[in-house]
Amino acid sequence: MSKFMQLDKGYSLTEALIALGILSLLVMFTMAFVAQFINATRQDFINHCLWEYTISTLERVKADPNMIGQSFTYGCGGIRIDSTSTIVSGTLPPNPPPPGSNQRACAVVQVTSQASGRIARINSPVCRF
Repeated sequence: MSKFMQLDKGYSLTEALIALGILSLLVMFTMAFVAQFINATRQDFINHCLWEYTISTLERVKADPNMIGQSFTYGCGGIRIDSTSTIVSGTLPPNPPPPGSNQRACAVVQVTSQASGRIARINSPVCRF
């Protein structure tokens, strides 16, 4: 056997540094992967909260159209969510039309919510009966 192939001398400094470098790269890639996973999970959580309270605000103004135009603030896991609603088309009369009058009492309402730099919007008809 050649001197190069002998294993009885132990590891050289160069081999130890190469092994340390490879180990360092593996640790850095693992940490980057974990950080990316944590960030993606946080963004998914923010999106979930954002849509949950956007739809909640929409249901709130459908139940009571007098709340259109008001601002609502929610908290979800330490995240602040601000929601507003506006009429984008049509008008809502202050009182529902009389039965059988064939008058329309609906408007399209847009609910906009913001949280952590993200925005969610949803449009839906709101009617008075």
